[in-house]
Amino acid sequence: MKIKLKKALKHKGRELFELDVPVEDLTGADLIEVEQQVFKSGKIALMPDYTKVYLVRVAAWAAKIPTDVLEGLSARDFMTVVNRVQNFLMGSDSGTDEEFSNLESEETPETVPVTSSAGSPCD
Repeated sequence: MKIKLKKALKHKGRELFELDVPVEDLTGADLIEVEQQVFKSGKIALMPDYTKVYLVRVAAWAAKIPTDVLEGLSARDFMTVVNRVQNFLMGSDSGTDEEFSNLESEETPETVPVTSSAGSPCD
């Protein structure tokens, strides 16, 4: 997944305006490893899959960028990254242009009015 940044990220002497975060290539073993790293850091949460700590580490793991580099993103870009990763992991890619264009092109079923044999729905 490609994520456009509002503010450039400095990494390895370069300014990045887009991150390549290939979360679709991750395996269950990768997610377990990231989760174990979070637990070892002492940043334990009731539901780690929903924490920024976990999600930014998943993004960093996928992008092969140190976590502290991604933690240095502007607040807006940081939230974009963690939200996109969470949406992907939870099976929701809502908000993508492709999804919206697919919805517009789908045919909607014809509406059939429901009537009662008595004639009035309140009878």
